[in-house]
Formats: sequence, structure tokens, C-alpha cells
Amino acid sequence: GNATEGRLYHPATFPEVIAVTGMADYNGAPGGGGQPLQGCGTAGDDDSPASFSNWPEASDIGHTVAAPGTCVYTTSSGGTYIFGYGTSYATPMVTGTVVNCLVRSICTGSAATVRAKIVSDAQAANSGANSGYSYTNSGQYGPLINAGLY
Repeated sequence: GNATEGRLYHPATFPEVIAVTGMADYNGAPGGGGQPLQGCGTAGDDDSPASFSNWPEASDIGHTVAAPGTCVYTTSSGGTYIFGYGTSYATPMVTGTVVNCLVRSICTGSAATVRAKIVSDAQAANSGANSGYSYTNSGQYGPLINAGLY
């Protein structure tokens, strides 16, 4: 959700789903310091929670991941392009990551198994040198998905 609250709403609270929070990432690399592209605006500092995004309560963190939700350059009506903001932009990135994992048979089994793998892989990819890709703000936003694994 985009209400800047420390809670998720249905359907994100259902443990059967992958809940998605939005983050600001302007350069595709951990460590901060990236600047938004001209015309993009800003919704938070680089590598930080998007200023509009909700974050999960402790009971929901186990099925939550983060994805870029600010300055997403995307198609618009009339064949034009815009910079989009919101979890509505972050969620398709997670969906695409899951599809890639399934199509390449890296993710197999039940929905619960696939969800656990996506979250576990994101947690593993966000440790060590990339630990800047995990966020806290009265709760944890969740690890950034790692679409490059699939």
C-alpha cells in the first residue's frame, strides 16, 4: 500500500502471498548516493524505503520483499513514457521475478515453496556487501528482490 503506515492491508496480510513494499533506487547499486534522473522527482533517498510505502508488522515480514517503486520509467498512453511511483510499479517487478523463476524451473513445488524461495533468495542476496538493501522503519520493509538470480 501507499499509505506510509506500519501495516499491510488485504491481500498483502494473507500469509499465502508475497507482500511487496516500495523502495527508492536511483542507480541500481547498494550503498546509497544515487541521484534521480532529470524529470523523475524523488520519493526518498537512494536505497531507502519509498516515502509513500507501507511496511509490514512483524507477523508479515516472513512473506514480504521490496522492489523499486520510485522513478520507474514505463510506457504510458499514446506511446509515451512516464516516471511512475507506487507499489503498483514495484509489484509487477516481483511478479516478473517469480515468473522467471518458474519458467526456468528454479522455483518448483507448491505456492508456499515458491514464495519461501523468493523471500529466502532475496534475504541471502541482501546480506554482506549488499546489506544496504534491507530496510527498517518501525518494522522491516523486507529484502530487495534479486531478479538477476533467475
